[in-house]
Amino acid sequence: MKEKSDIYNTLADVYFSSGSKGGQGEKPAIPIEKKRWMWFSVLVNVLLFLVVIIFLKAFLFRPQPMLRGVLEVHPGQRPIKVAFDFDVKGAPNTIVYELPLEGIDVSEYAKMVVPMRFDSGENHIVRLEVINRFRESGEVSITGVDKHWQDFIINVKDVPKLTDFKALKKLRFFLDKWNVNANKGTFYIGNVKFIKGD
Repeated sequence: MKEKSDIYNTLADVYFSSGSKGGQGEKPAIPIEKKRWMWFSVLVNVLLFLVVIIFLKAFLFRPQPMLRGVLEVHPGQRPIKVAFDFDVKGAPNTIVYELPLEGIDVSEYAKMVVPMRFDSGENHIVRLEVINRFRESGEVSITGVDKHWQDFIINVKDVPKLTDFKALKKLRFFLDKWNVNANKGTFYIGNVKFIKGD
């Protein structure tokens, strides 16, 4: 009887010892140090992701100064097409296209270079309006636009009514029916640049 009692006691010890460890089938608890390391790893990855997003926004999606004192508004952008048809019933007499400048600082740049052309005709006139962060706006008329690409150069400081050049917001191109020598066609805008020097 004593041997049976010893066997029962041994089985009981095994059963209760296994039960005290969570029982069969339960997952072992994750150590506190491992949990801390997991949370730290997640936090580091999130911070790295945010840094990459900020870098892309600041350096790739905004106009950047190029070599030799040239600031390109939208580097690598294909020419913008602006279609117009003044013959359409109810069509406006003026077509307006807005080009965002994203608050660029051109206070140290002397000239603005605007490549433009039409798909046909010659001696077109395009009105160009420059708007800054204070909503000041100045307008210049560009004459002699034809079907060939030309770089029209404008002295930045000669744009009337503008007193601040540290944050330009946008350019507006106006195609007036009375200034465009074609009732229907396409107007093209190239990559606008700002350059230093006289």
